[in-house]
Amino acid sequence: MTKRLLLALMPLSAAVAAPAGADLTAGMGRAEIGLTADMLPIDGFTAIHDGLMVRVLLFDDGKTRFAITVLDQTAIAADLLAATRETVARLTKTPAANVWVVAAANFAAPHIFMNRPEPGLERYRAAMDAAIASAASRASASLAPARIAWGEGQSTVNVNRNVEMADGWWLGSNDHGVIDRRLGVLRLDRSDGRPIGILANYPVQSSVMDQTGGTGGGKGVTGDLGGNAARRAEALLGGDAVAMFVTGASGDQGPAYTAVRNVYDSQGHMTRVDIGDKGFVLAEMQGERLGAEAVRAARAAAPAAPATLSLASGTVSLPAKRRPPTLAEIKPTRSYEFTVTGKADAPYFIARIGDGVMVGTQVQLDAATGMEIRRRSPFRHTLVLNMVNGGAKYLASAAGYKAITYQAMNSGYAPGGAEALSAAILGELAAMKKSAGAGTK
Repeated sequence: MTKRLLLALMPLSAAVAAPAGADLTAGMGRAEIGLTADMLPIDGFTAIHDGLMVRVLLFDDGKTRFAITVLDQTAIAADLLAATRETVARLTKTPAANVWVVAAANFAAPHIFMNRPEPGLERYRAAMDAAIASAASRASASLAPARIAWGEGQSTVNVNRNVEMADGWWLGSNDHGVIDRRLGVLRLDRSDGRPIGILANYPVQSSVMDQTGGTGGGKGVTGDLGGNAARRAEALLGGDAVAMFVTGASGDQGPAYTAVRNVYDSQGHMTRVDIGDKGFVLAEMQGERLGAEAVRAARAAAPAAPATLSLASGTVSLPAKRRPPTLAEIKPTRSYEFTVTGKADAPYFIARIGDGVMVGTQVQLDAATGMEIRRRSPFRHTLVLNMVNGGAKYLASAAGYKAITYQAMNSGYAPGGAEALSAAILGELAAMKKSAGAGTK
């Protein structure tokens, strides 16, 4: 069952709205989260290698205002999500329903769970709130007439992370699994040609330094792969341009090289290898490659026709299953019962910008599902974003449930959910395409 909602294109007040029929305007802002060493340890993190960021992208076509905020977090708790949407909505004069908040899927950032009795946590949360406000204010202040261009590149910094071992499928590096190496880019320029920035979409978790890199056996804070990619892209773009990286359908897509890796012998038995803080160079090198390719693809993109905005969202009711209460209960197996326990909602969000669309889901889809949505989309350009407006763990495709992968076991949804959600999204895209009447492939 699908509950469909076309968001009202909420008019802005006369004080903030562009003139009716005006061209697209856009602005971007970034701010570093003021996490300092004296706040640690938090969530097992004991050292800071490089800073965490907040980035905000703001659009306005004279009728609709829309904002995307990316936080350097693994996932975003409900209270932080609500506070972020309120802050961005207020400071950018954007209706709260038109604000997307996206987790960067960065596993090398402390979670902000306020129910933890950790001394530095309240100060860390305050630093996060301040960075959100700063980035949103900068995006609003930089709003200017903009031209867009949709681009596409390729990068090899990801790999399928499902590996068959002696007792079943587990996590590692699989060059022969489904791998989506397409890099989608949206470039934004001022009317004089100077870059406002780029939004880059690539299916990989930012997890090079997951569970390692700190002192005393702890973890190290870093922007990881995505953070390094953004810094590299911003350096290449120059000026005050902002580069925003959003993860694609990455449930089964990990970095090609990680500091902690599982090595399998000829019998499929696993050994865990951890190179600790030596792994930071792996995050830097892979991030630099991804950032450079994003800029190359952006510069090669042909400018699009003047763009207008439309937004849509919906919720699909999917069969639910029990998810193990702790990760320790998830292990490789050849036999697993996916028992349906009821229903669970799976929200999705869509933003059309001219002849391109961004599709957002709370769940982390696998690469095959993301590629299928792109392939069947009626729009010329389609980006698939995960971890939008909350997180709901994984939603594997039918093949993942058949193999009994980590993503299938660590999901709150039963088999068939990915296909049902994909069908609902494609139906919404078809309706938007018919309404837009432009942007054929």
